[in-house]
Amino acid sequence: MADNLAIIVANYDSLDAVFNAEDSVCAVNLKTMWCKYACDPLDAYFKTWIGFQESGGENLAMANFNINSDYGCEIFQSCAQASLIA
Repeated sequence: MADNLAIIVANYDSLDAVFNAEDSVCAVNLKTMWCKYACDPLDAYFKTWIGFQESGGENLAMANFNINSDYGCEIFQSCAQASLIA
């Protein structure tokens, strides 16, 4: 559980750094999606564990994560106006 929390915090920090604001609708929607992926007690409805893969000496859990197409479109549209510089 502590690993999940550390990963969520790192991902949230990364989103804030990319969007340079904590109130970005795009960032909020991506944070909500990540939280549902990592913490939703009903995740069996949209997440299927498919095994483990070794990477850099660590075993990484692998999963299929399915989202409703309407939800995916909402996230995409909320991020459509975001200007990302790579």
